[in-house]
This record gives sequence, structure tokens and C-alpha cells, in this order.
Amino acid sequence: MRQKLPLLFITMLLIVLYCNFKFKPTLLNQFQFHGINCQTITYNLWPKEDIKRPFHLIVRLLSNDLPPLHGDYQTYLNTKLILDSEELPADFRRLWVLNCILNKTKEQNIVDLLKSRSEKFEILHPPDTKNASIVEETALNVNKARNFGVQRGFDLGADWVFILDGNAFLTQESLQSLSSNIRTSMGSFLYYLPMIRLQMKTSLSITRTYEDLFDFVSGQQECQLGVHRQFLLARNNITYYQNFTGLLFNEKRLYSDLNKLQLLIDALKKFPHGSIFCGDAFVGFSKQKSVSWEKDRKLMKRCGYVLRLLYHPEQSSPADQSQETEGRYSARPLSKENFKKAVELYLKESYSH
Repeated sequence: MRQKLPLLFITMLLIVLYCNFKFKPTLLNQFQFHGINCQTITYNLWPKEDIKRPFHLIVRLLSNDLPPLHGDYQTYLNTKLILDSEELPADFRRLWVLNCILNKTKEQNIVDLLKSRSEKFEILHPPDTKNASIVEETALNVNKARNFGVQRGFDLGADWVFILDGNAFLTQESLQSLSSNIRTSMGSFLYYLPMIRLQMKTSLSITRTYEDLFDFVSGQQECQLGVHRQFLLARNNITYYQNFTGLLFNEKRLYSDLNKLQLLIDALKKFPHGSIFCGDAFVGFSKQKSVSWEKDRKLMKRCGYVLRLLYHPEQSSPADQSQETEGRYSARPLSKENFKKAVELYLKESYSH
């Protein structure tokens, strides 16, 4: 009997540890939406019994077009291209988050598109207020939507959640690399996923490789990010997150204020050693074109990659978008001014009755 007691104790301890790791909702409760102002609406999510473990989730954020920085229908056209092309591996699923889109016609067009493809998506509606400043700040708070997407993915049971911009295109080559490499990322809870910026128009399909697309790209850019649910256990022990607003991303940083880049920089310096997979994929402000496909090959094979779709995907936009991309910083002030007008129009249409 005495010999059986240690074995019984060890068995019970293992069960407790397993349950603590496997079921994480209690760990998420302290981060519930962090006061997100948007009303959330869920469409067509998977019944829990239909989700096979383990699985990983691709979350794409769809936000407001900001012309002239963006094309007027960039979000819709890029979403359609991804839906027409992307084929996920068996261990991946996909979720879309519509982030406070103010133009109701554009939002409905995207909703209709996603519904027609039986896609899973969430809508974050603007807050119910006539205060233009609150509406503008909420719509530009992409980090709050990113945190929502990460949390939603963990709530659904995903192991890895890759939180991508709406213009991030995944080829078959990249998806295969990503699916293979996350199996070797044990111990890491962040994944820096290289992003390649397209500069020249070309036909895209899931079978295109980085090698044959090389002549159409300008080089690597600020990477995209994946996060493993182990982050939830590690977070409280990371000094960086003391007095921090948000689950993963800093919600005090709005769009164009280093909202994602600052986290990528800080994590390399302040997160525990070994917590970042493919940390050498980090790129800050870079306008230099990649020198050769061979030079990039090892990184792409080891980490995978996403293609950043064009700023202006409309048929009428120029084939060479170097002027568009190089002039994007000068376009920002005008885009912000146009966005203020969009907020005013939204409030006028919403509260005119």
C-alpha cells in the first residue's frame, strides 16, 4: 500500500498539470477584450465537437481602406484574391476579423463575400457614440483588434494563432513550410513570419514559388506574428507586461504609430531567451531590395513567408508600384484627413434620424 501511494500521487499531479495546460479559458478571463469599445458579432464558427486537435489558426484583420495610401477597394479585392487562391493544410483553420469598418456598403460587400464562401468571421462594430474622436480612435486601434483575434483563437482552442494583416498572401510553398516548421518550434511562444513586399503586378496563385516571384518583389518588410498558447502561462513572468494595456499588443499605440513594430523590437530585447522562433526574420524600416533569391532561400525555407499584396490592387493602378510604396509616408497625412471625413460621414449617416 505504501508503495502505491507515491504512484497515485504522481498520477494525480500529472492529471492536474494536464488539465491546467489543456484548458485555458480561466487564464484568458483577466484579459477579456480589455474594454474593447466595438460590439462583437460572431458568424458561422465551428462547433467545438467539429474541431480536431491540434490545430492552428490564421486570423486576418480587415480594416478601413485609407486612400490615397490604399486603393479604394483594396480590402475587398485582396480578400477575394486570398479566398480564390488559398488552400490551407489539414491542421490549419482560418478566421477573419472585420475591424470597425465605417463604410457600411464596403462592410456588407465583404460580409456577403465571406458568407458566400462559408468563411468564419467576427465583426467588430464601431462604438455607439456620436463622439467623432472615440469612433476614430477605436477604428484606428488595430492592436486592440489584434488582441481580440489572438484571444478568440485561444478561446476556440488553437495552439498557434497567426495574426496577419488583411493583405498577407500565403502560397502553397509557404504554408507547407509553416506547417512543417511549427513542429520544430518547441519552447517558443512567438513566431516571426517573414513578409515579402510585392512591387510589380503579376498573376498570383497558390502554386507560385518565391523563386519565380522574386523579380516582382522589392524585399523583406516588417514581419507578421504568430503566438502560441504557452504565451498565456509565460506572460505574467515577463517584466515587459507589467502595467501593460493589452493581451499581447500595446493598445495605446494606434495605426501608423509603430503599433506592431514596437512589439517586434521590444520582444527581441526583453522576452526570455528562446521564446522567439525565427527571430532573425525581424526587419525594421527597410527599403532595400533583396539581393538574390539564393540569399533569402534559407530563411524562407526555415520560417515560411507571407507576400504583402499591392497597395493599389485595382486594375487601373500602375504595374510598377514603386512610386506608390515609396510615397506612402507622404500619403499618410492626406489619408488621415480623408479618414476624418469618413468618420464624419459615418456619424451623419448613423445619427441623422
